[in-house]
Amino acid sequence: MAKVQDQVKIPSIQQVDANLSKPINSDAPPTIFQSNLKPEYATAALNLSVDFIKQRQSLANKYILWHPFVLSSIMLIISIIWIPRLTFPHGFQSLTQWFYHLFLLNKAQIFTIIITASMLISLIFTSLARLVEATYKSQISSIIKQNGEPLFNIELNNLAQDKIEGHKEDLDNTNIIIYRNTPIALISINESSILSTEESITMTITTLGCRKVYLKSGLLGDLIDWAMVRTERVNKGKKPHCKLIIEIESVDAILRSVLVSKGFKCFSRTRLDTNRILGGLFGIKKELWGVQFHIKSTKK
Repeated sequence: MAKVQDQVKIPSIQQVDANLSKPINSDAPPTIFQSNLKPEYATAALNLSVDFIKQRQSLANKYILWHPFVLSSIMLIISIIWIPRLTFPHGFQSLTQWFYHLFLLNKAQIFTIIITASMLISLIFTSLARLVEATYKSQISSIIKQNGEPLFNIELNNLAQDKIEGHKEDLDNTNIIIYRNTPIALISINESSILSTEESITMTITTLGCRKVYLKSGLLGDLIDWAMVRTERVNKGKKPHCKLIIEIESVDAILRSVLVSKGFKCFSRTRLDTNRILGGLFGIKKELWGVQFHIKSTKK
């Protein structure tokens, strides 16, 4: 896949370096701060959002490769092909001696089984990895093609060229964490006009994540805390209840544990609809998590 930068027009504003293939500059001052979405962070926001999808792809790969269906299928194929060709020893009461003589009687066959199994496992794993890649690649392509608008409610290409006007609320709905002058994490929320009612405002987390090395650092929890505070500010005390929701995949155990610690609950679990094989055969679920919190009125 072409790099994100290659698919976005050259920005007119100097972008903060967000090349995820490079380590963080250790010579930069060890400062950490947060910022809303600004023109200089447009490319970084897109790069990080794409990286979050790739992280989910990696989790899906690990889940599928160790799925009982895959492991049992490999064992079944090997058993059907090679067990009839083996010579089994008789007359041994000790299990250890039985396996030892089984090996002695079938040295050539066993080595052939090992080679065949390795080739079979490699073939199956490669095919499944391509299946998973195709699923998430379409998501990435869609986000890049639309310049991140589905996530940030702003075309990042225009933001990078400082052509955005009248979108202060959308810019403030994104929080980016910068460490050593490098963006390492972000979250973006957007109000759901469909789910919001006269009694409550509902904000949706459209993208959330951090660099893989910081997944267990607590940054995800900090970003969710920010989103809850930001929801209150967007509400401005107009409605008595606030809701914050996010859609995740069942393979993301780290994010699920963070959500639980922040009081989120899973409201629905459905099959992953972007790929019938992943959702049906392997049982990957799409989960909707949410939390509701009350706002105390300051009016007398």
